[in-house]
Amino acid sequence: MSYNVNPFNPDNEYSNQISTELNQANENFNVLAQAFKDNDPNTGIVKHAITSDIALYGETVVSNINKYEFSFIPFSRLNVSKDGKPPYSYNLYTSYYSLPDNKLYYFDGSNWVEVNWQDWVLNDPWYQLGKLRINNGELQISNDGVNWHKIIPTVG
Repeated sequence: MSYNVNPFNPDNEYSNQISTELNQANENFNVLAQAFKDNDPNTGIVKHAITSDIALYGETVVSNINKYEFSFIPFSRLNVSKDGKPPYSYNLYTSYYSLPDNKLYYFDGSNWVEVNWQDWVLNDPWYQLGKLRINNGELQISNDGVNWHKIIPTVG
């Protein structure tokens, strides 16, 4: 199914403000669609995409099923510490998450630096949409706002 230009077409007339917002949203979506193969976001293929900026930390994916011609799926090299101690072996920007105190750290080349992940979460769009929450110091995710699952924040 190809991309439908101007995806927002309300059946009823709205006030001028809402109409203006919908027109702007249509314009934005139409501009964004131009970044995809055949100007169609449903292809999942971004024009001229060769690699990501963190390709060395990801895995290569070439799949017709996922509709990606060539892509990288980035992942963080996070160590999870049950006892709260940093890993014994690490490189620059290695990160670890301390389970006892729910703190996230990264190595800056000299020291372990604490990352205030809670501030980042509070500014995340998924938090503002009610899909993420911080409960008793733990990060949790939900797709329905009812069932919440613990996840671990990462740097990367």
